[in-house]
Amino acid sequence: MRYRIFIQSPLAVAVALTTLLRPSLAHAQDAPPRDSAVQETRCDGRVISVVEFRRASRTIIEKQGAPGWLRAILKPLLLGSPTRGEAVAPYMQLHDGDTCTELHRAESERLLRALPYIADASVRAVDDADGRVRIVVETVDDIRPIIGGGLRSSRLSNAEFGNSNIAGAGILTAIRWRDGFAFRDGYGVRFADYRLFGGPNVAQFDVERAPIGSSVQASVGRPFFSDFQHTAGYLGYVRDDGYESFVRPEGDPLSVRTVRERADAGLSLRLNPRGRVSMLLGALASLERRKADGNAVIVRDTAVIDTTDAALTGRYAEQRSTRVGVVFGIRALSFAKVRAFDGLEGAQDVARGMQIATTVGKGVGGLDRREFVTTDFYVGAGTATTFVGFRTLLEVRHNAGGWGDGVASGRLAWYGHPSDRRTRIISLEYVGSSTDSVPYQITMSDAQTGLRGYTGSRLAGGRRAIGRIEQRFILPGVSTYLGWGLAGFVEGGGMWAAKVPFGATGYRSSVGVSLLTAVPRESRSVARVDVAYPLVKDVNAKGVDIRVTYSLTGRSFWREPSQISRARQGTPTTDIFAWP
Repeated sequence: MRYRIFIQSPLAVAVALTTLLRPSLAHAQDAPPRDSAVQETRCDGRVISVVEFRRASRTIIEKQGAPGWLRAILKPLLLGSPTRGEAVAPYMQLHDGDTCTELHRAESERLLRALPYIADASVRAVDDADGRVRIVVETVDDIRPIIGGGLRSSRLSNAEFGNSNIAGAGILTAIRWRDGFAFRDGYGVRFADYRLFGGPNVAQFDVERAPIGSSVQASVGRPFFSDFQHTAGYLGYVRDDGYESFVRPEGDPLSVRTVRERADAGLSLRLNPRGRVSMLLGALASLERRKADGNAVIVRDTAVIDTTDAALTGRYAEQRSTRVGVVFGIRALSFAKVRAFDGLEGAQDVARGMQIATTVGKGVGGLDRREFVTTDFYVGAGTATTFVGFRTLLEVRHNAGGWGDGVASGRLAWYGHPSDRRTRIISLEYVGSSTDSVPYQITMSDAQTGLRGYTGSRLAGGRRAIGRIEQRFILPGVSTYLGWGLAGFVEGGGMWAAKVPFGATGYRSSVGVSLLTAVPRESRSVARVDVAYPLVKDVNAKGVDIRVTYSLTGRSFWREPSQISRARQGTPTTDIFAWP
């Protein structure tokens, strides 16, 4: 039997270490302390005297429960300044002197839980003098160190280190390194600020000098987070210069050097001032340039090798375009707090109702002047014990022969949580495109969204559908510090060749078991070890496939795989609308 091990883990090593050693901890990211001497009350339209932010307690590691060498490891992982009030205040819908309403209180609580550095939050109204109310805000911090790495040929091939909530200020910073082998070493840095200029504004920056090529991504915006919001906007820039790889049935993958540069800007306004149904109207614009070399090469650790294979020669023409569009959105959502859906035991807010954003636009400059339509649609319904949701992103363009060049992705999922210890998830995911004007390829072995059990598979094409069934069993945790769980899963997926190079049509399926951990137990970040066995023969994916991963769950119902998002050309709406 042959084993395949894939590791992709910012924190998996740290979580695994603390899991195996099982230190005795006290006050490890305790739930926000509630003042039992103060009676919680309803807002009832009373005036707010003050909004009080209570910072979580620091993690305390008992000396008798952990030796000195272990405490030296745990302290940088678990200690840190608790989240400050200024890191959550911009998302509060209640302020000093405001009139307190239950709608604003519940929405404030939901928005705080949506922040990536907050695992859970509570916003309570308590009686105060002169018939007023005092708002008490308590939060539970999510795990913040970013520690990742990978091995290749028994040597360290990449590493990343950072913090997702530096000094409790709601700022992420991380640096990374990649071994270039025969090429230069790669270096990168990423940065995110979730309260830019003191408001609910998000700034993100990611730059990398890769061993071959480079990339820059920068954006600033205020997505439409809440029905109490009146405007939303986005400004972004991306440029990447590297190699797009195409898996072949035999031999090394072929690669073509590509350059993509794009700038986007969008603004939307809420048309109706009140009500639980929000209607938004806005405008979007983008400038884009794509270019691919005419000749294919083979990229190895030791060299870039020319090839005589002509399958990709002259396949992709240069594209230059300026696009403008009008976007219309409708949002009719309510939210329910649930536990143990995507996270192991953590809380999240699932959206019930409907949201849709549609852009109708046209190329007004450059080589591409075609009309396009993009739609992002979500619908969900359910309770804290059962829930079903569906989201899809669609794009079509008008060609000489009519509407075509479609790009689509989406997820349909059902969650069943009949007890505190059991969760079942059944889902169907689809990604695909009918375009052949941009370089892309979808693989079954994709580490993020592909089929477990098929690391190394060379099955690739232009359309893919995967069904998944997972049954989770939550085990008793260690204090409030560590959560455990076991899962069994069955997956099956189909691939269709479509129009991509070296596309093939086939079916694969697998079965497996998983170990899941979360630190702290309230965290929606889950580290997991998946052990999968392929049920359908694949000459390039034999034996047991072991993957160690770490992911931020419960913050997005569907996140489109990068393998298909690169095929999109329409102006995006996902950046000015916050999606469930």
